[in-house]
Amino acid sequence: MDKIKFHLDEQVERAIAEGLRRRYVNVTTTPEVGLLGVTDEEQLAFAISQRRVIFTQDDDFLALHQRGLDHCGIVYCHQNSRSIGEIVRGLILIWEVLDPSEMLPSCRVYLSRGSWLRFSLCFANIMNDGIGVRL
Repeated sequence: MDKIKFHLDEQVERAIAEGLRRRYVNVTTTPEVGLLGVTDEEQLAFAISQRRVIFTQDDDFLALHQRGLDHCGIVYCHQNSRSIGEIVRGLILIWEVLDPSEMLPSCRVYLSRGSWLRFSLCFANIMNDGIGVRL
């Protein structure tokens, strides 16, 4: 089974990338690939070219999704709503449970307030409906 690859936009703490890499998750960051200061659309274009799911804490990506722009999946967490460890655990869960084909352009996942048990149980809804889940 193919594994999800993530791209972290410039709003995301470097420690999240480090935590993912310690668990052997393939991840790029905006500074590492020379995309600091580019538009969100350019971030999406990079992620598509690399077949990466974007993890962001920038509300603008949700608006891009609503406008119907293509992407390989968007995972969103409101800034300062989760600890770095919680975010890493949530992304690891996505990486372990879903494959890239299940993170369709119609799929976005919210890592927001709520229990991780509810978060893990909602994956059936994501896979069946291709919809965002707010926990």
